Amino acid sequence: AILEGMGPKLLAGVIERCIIDTDKRGMTANIRFNSYINRETLSTAAEKLKVGLSLNEIKLISSFSADSFSNEAAEDIANSLKAENVMINGYLNGAEFETDEGVVSISLKFGGVDTIKNCDFEKNFALRVKDVFGIDVEVRFTGQLEDVKMVTPKIEQKPFIPQKSSDSAPKAAGGVK
Repeated sequence: AILEGMGPKLLAGVIERCIIDTDKRGMTANIRFNSYINRETLSTAAEKLKVGLSLNEIKLISSFSADSFSNEAAEDIANSLKAENVMINGYLNGAEFETDEGVVSISLKFGGVDTIKNCDFEKNFALRVKDVFGIDVEVRFTGQLEDVKMVTPKIEQKPFIPQKSSDSAPKAAGGVK
């Protein structure tokens, strides 16, 4: 009843391991799914469980079948890595993801491939996919690879000079002197 309305894919998950910490009123659960479920849905489910079971903390560790790895899953993993590393954040905005037989192609829109690579994104992405889906992937970058030069238009603005009022006497309510 706690997860009512969360959908059949989520409810089909199998709890492989569950640890209850009675002192902290916490729970850690490893759950395996046959279909991919995005981070937002898992986060909502975790919050519902936390409230419904009156827990102080909850951690859901999810894993998925290898054949459920998809473009959506690749983008979700990239977004989680993006949230963990501010250096790559803007470069992955608007990126498009395509998965095909162990290769994840990421089409960049704003360049930054050198920065992304220097932050070990490819390695971290592949490790995350291995942990969550149990498969090995290779990451390739396409699209706009070089940094995009941002040009800020020069706006000429006259300095603000306050005008002196010819009548500096205070006015009463209603604008009457």
